[in-house]
Amino acid sequence: MIAIGPGDVIRLFFQTTKPPKFKRCVVACLDPSPIVLLINSEVNDFVINNDDLKALQVLIDCAGHKFMRHDSWIDCSQLFGYPADWVRAAIGATPRDHLGRISDVTRRDIINCVTNTRLHSSRKKAQIIDGLTSIADDDF
Repeated sequence: MIAIGPGDVIRLFFQTTKPPKFKRCVVACLDPSPIVLLINSEVNDFVINNDDLKALQVLIDCAGHKFMRHDSWIDCSQLFGYPADWVRAAIGATPRDHLGRISDVTRRDIINCVTNTRLHSSRKKAQIIDGLTSIADDDF
């Protein structure tokens, strides 16, 4: 079984996208339950035209993340929660879907934008910040 943790980039199947499909996402935290952030290749017009949502888009560059094919955006405006066992089982079944880990710069950018938003509850913000801060001493 592959261990996953905050800051890992994984590929999961999302029923909630239209159409349902596999998406790359960042594990923001595991406790008390996993929260993942979607990675999008582009920022849509609705987000670009909304300052609050636009401020919650974090660049994930391919230069600093060899598993990325092109520069993309981590959408910190939508928080997706899944049962921990389901996420671990999904990655355990297909280990190649564990793609890598975000850089320290990207981790700090996510923490900063989540800290400064008024769109998420204090509880959700604390979960994400605590999760991503817990990897601060790890080597990237």
